[in-house]
Formats: sequence, C-alpha cells, structure tokens
Amino acid sequence: MEEYKVIIGREYIQDYEDLKLYLDNSSMYESNKNKILNLIDRDLDRLKISPYIGARLDSRILIPNDYRYLVSGDYLQFYKISNNIVKVYRLVYAKSDYLTTLKLL
Repeated sequence: MEEYKVIIGREYIQDYEDLKLYLDNSSMYESNKNKILNLIDRDLDRLKISPYIGARLDSRILIPNDYRYLVSGDYLQFYKISNNIVKVYRLVYAKSDYLTTLKLL
C-alpha cells in the first residue's frame, strides 16, 4: 500500500496551537479536550494512507479550487494532494467562515 508524505503548513500549525490555547482556557473537562485533539491527530495520520477520504471542496461550493477537506468532529482540515504528497493547509472550526480563511472569497 502506497504511503503519502504529509506536509503540515505553517498556518495549520498556528491554527492547531490556537485551538490548544483555546481548549486550555476553556472550562471543558480535560478528557473532552483530549478527545478533540486526538481525533484531529488521528484523522491527520489517516491522510498518509488514504488521502482521498476527504471530500472535494468544489463539490460544495461554486468556486473552482483543488482543496479537499476532512471532517474531524467540529473541525475541518483542508488539504491538497499532488502526486504522493498531501499538504495540509488549515484547521478551522466547521461553523466558521472557512472560505474567507482559505482566501477563496
């Protein structure tokens, strides 16, 4: 089975750090905080073997683009596939204005 190389973008790293900071300052149970981060990490790991598990963003919007997204609980992970490389660009809250975050608007 072919394994893809996953490259994490700088903005994704910042998004992840911001989420961790938000969770650290929330009154949520520690176990729930860990579940959120573990789900995101697990899904990110799945892209190494199955990058096509995420849906094409252009199937949901009329703006042409080559992003795919993976739903990880309440968060979306946006990425692109090129040959055997998966570049993960952003991690955003699913109810946010992700089209502006991705600079598609």
